Amino acid sequence: MNQKADINLQIPDSASSVIHRLNAHGHEAYVVGGCVRDTLLERNPNDWDVTTSAHPDEVFKLFDSTISENTAKPFKAIATGLKHGTVTVLSHGEPVEVTTFRVDGEYTDCRRPDSVQFTSSLEADLSRRDFTINAMAYSPATGLVDLFGGRDDLSSGIVRCVGKPERRFSEDALRILRTLRFASVLGFRIDDDTANAAISLRGLLNKISRERISVELDKLLCGKNTARILIDFRQIIETIIPELADCAEYERAVKLVSISSASTPIKLAALFSEISPEIAATALTHLRFDKKTCTRVRTICSHLHDKIDCKSSVKRLCCEVGLDCAENIIELAAQSGRLENKYRDIVHKIRENDECISISQLKINGDKLITLGVKPESIGRILAKLLDEVINERLSNDECALTKFVMEEFMQKKALVIINQHTAKPKLRSDLLEILNIFTKSGYACLVRPTQKAGDAAQYTASNGSCFDLVVCAGGDGTLNEVVSGLCAIDEDKRPPVGYIPAGTTNDFAASIGLFDDPIEAAWSIMGATPCAMDCGRINGHIFNYIASFGAFTEVSYGTPQPLKNMFGHFAYLLEGAKHLTDIKSYHLKLTLQNDNTESVIEDDFAFGAFANTLSIGGVIHLDPSEVDLGDGMHEYLLVKMPKSIAELNEAAFELRALQNSERRNKSSSKLVMYGKFTRGRLESLDGAEEISWSLDGECVRTSADVEIENLHAAYCLMK
Repeated sequence: MNQKADINLQIPDSASSVIHRLNAHGHEAYVVGGCVRDTLLERNPNDWDVTTSAHPDEVFKLFDSTISENTAKPFKAIATGLKHGTVTVLSHGEPVEVTTFRVDGEYTDCRRPDSVQFTSSLEADLSRRDFTINAMAYSPATGLVDLFGGRDDLSSGIVRCVGKPERRFSEDALRILRTLRFASVLGFRIDDDTANAAISLRGLLNKISRERISVELDKLLCGKNTARILIDFRQIIETIIPELADCAEYERAVKLVSISSASTPIKLAALFSEISPEIAATALTHLRFDKKTCTRVRTICSHLHDKIDCKSSVKRLCCEVGLDCAENIIELAAQSGRLENKYRDIVHKIRENDECISISQLKINGDKLITLGVKPESIGRILAKLLDEVINERLSNDECALTKFVMEEFMQKKALVIINQHTAKPKLRSDLLEILNIFTKSGYACLVRPTQKAGDAAQYTASNGSCFDLVVCAGGDGTLNEVVSGLCAIDEDKRPPVGYIPAGTTNDFAASIGLFDDPIEAAWSIMGATPCAMDCGRINGHIFNYIASFGAFTEVSYGTPQPLKNMFGHFAYLLEGAKHLTDIKSYHLKLTLQNDNTESVIEDDFAFGAFANTLSIGGVIHLDPSEVDLGDGMHEYLLVKMPKSIAELNEAAFELRALQNSERRNKSSSKLVMYGKFTRGRLESLDGAEEISWSLDGECVRTSADVEIENLHAAYCLMK
C-alpha cells in the first residue's frame, strides 16, 4: 500500500539526486530500509540506500563520471557488489548504495544467498527483507510503500519478521541477533511468533562468524531495552556466550549492564561481572572482540572487586591499570553498589588535578638521581619507591621533598658488615674493598666489624643491630648463626634484614638456597634483592638458623680442625668422619611433636637426629625442594634408628637418598628413617644420659639430655 498523502520524508540531496536521475531514465527508484525506518522515528539515518528497477550495468552507465544534479561535482559509480546487484554511487560527495530489485536464491550457509535473481517487482524485493520496519520504501513521486505493516509496527513498537519468521531466520541466522538488537536499541517488544522462532532456531547462530555476532552483541548491550531482552532471551545469549550458562547471578549482571554507561568495554565487563575474570577472558576470546577491547574488559573484571577504601587505594589502582581504566572500574563498582559514589568524585579529581599516579609524573627523574650519586642500576627501584610514597600520600610530589627523601632513605643508609676473619676464604679478603665499594655505591655507609672470638658476632648484632638498616654477614654458616642469634635478641620490629656473603669452608645453607658463591656477585645480589622472611629454630634457648643435629658423625661438623677445613673443604669432613665409623652411639629417646594442634609421640633407639629448616643436611642428605619452605612456620625432623647390622646400615643409607624425591620416598617403605614436619617438640632421654652434644649450624653446643625445640616463625629477613 502507498501512503503519499500524510508522508513527506526529507531526503538528502545525495539520495534524491540519484532517485531523480534514475526516474528520468525510466527506472523506478526508492530510498529503502533503515533510512526510511529511522526517518519515520525522527532519528538521523546513518546512511541512505536506494533500491531500483534498473540493472547494475544500467546504474553503472548512468552514474559513471556524469555531472550531479544541482552541483558541479560529478557522480561516480563504484562496482562494490555487482554480483548481488549493488553499485555505490558518489553523489554530492556522499556514498549512496544503489541495489537492483532482487529475489534471493537458497541460503545454504545460513548467512548469504548462494545467488540472486534481478526482478522488476518492488514487492518481490521488499518481501525478502528481514523485518516489517525495515521493509518500507519511499520516493517523492510515489510516497511510502508499506506492504507488510511496517509503519503500524513502528507505531506499536513491535519487531516482526516479514512473512514466516522460521524462513527468515533459516535464510540468515544473524537475523536472530538482529531481532534482539532492534528490540533493545529501539525499546520495542518482539512479536510472539518472531520471538518463539528466534528461540527455537538459536542453534543456527553457531554457523555465524564470531565477528558478526560480536558486532550485534555490542549494539544490543548499548540499547535502552537491554535488560528485558537479556532476561527474556537468555537462552539465545547463552548460545552465543556459553560461559554465562552457569552464572548464578545473571540477573544482577544484567541489571548492571542496563545502568552502566554506554561504552562497549564497560557493558561487556558488566555482563561478565558475576563470573570469574578467567572465564570472562575465555568468552571474549571466543567472541573475537578486538585486542584493545579484550584487554580493557579483562582488566576491569579482574579489579572490579578490589578493595577501595581511601584515596590512596584509588591512586594505586590508577597506577596499576591506568587512569582511564581505573575510572571505568570505579564507575562500574559504584553503579553495582559495591563502592560509595564518593570514589567516582575522587578519581575524577585525580584527572582534573593531574595528580601523580605514574613515574613519569614524578617531579624528579633518573637524570636528577644520577646527579645525587645514585647508580643507574638503582634508578628504577628508587623511582618506584618514590611513586609508592607519593601515591600513599606519605610524601608530596615536590622536587625538594623527593630529593630529601632520596638522600635520607637511599644515600645515608647504614650497613653493619660482620666478617669472620678466621673462617673467611682468601678471596673475600682480596675482594673486600670492592664489596664495600658496591655497598657505598648503593647508598650505604658501612661499618666493618671483624669478629675476634666465638660469640662476638651474636653479641655485637644484639647490642647494635637495631641501629643499622642492613646487617651483612661474611663468613660461614656458623657466622650467620651468630648474626641471626643476635637479631633474635632484638625487638621484632627493629630487626634489620640480613645479607649473607658465603665465605666459609662449605657454606651448606647458602648453597642449599642458591646464594652466589663468589663474594662480589653475592654483594651485588644483596643490593638488588628484597627481604624474604625466614624461620629459625630454638633449642633450650640456643638459636639455630638452619639445623640442629645429634648422634652419628655430628661431631665431624665442629670437630674437624679449621686448618684442615680451609685446606680440603668438604673432603676434610670425610677424613674426620672416617674415624667414627666404628663407634656409632645409640640414643634411647622419646620425642613429642606438635603440629596444627595435634601431638604425636615417637620412642626408639636412634643413631642420628636432625631438626632442620634447610634443603641440605651436611651437604650429603638433600630434601625434596617441593616440600620444604623456609618460611612456613614449620621445621623438618629427620631421625635415623640405630642399625643393628651392616644390612640395616645400607638400608638406612638407601632411605636417606629417597628423601630427595617425595614421589620415590612415598613408594618406598621407611623402616629406619623417620621424616616429617613440626612446630614444637620435646626430646627426653630414657637411657639415663644427662647431656647430649648438639651441632647447631655446625657449631658444638652441649645441653641437658631433655630439650625443648621450637620453630621461630619469620624470625628474620634474608636478602635473597
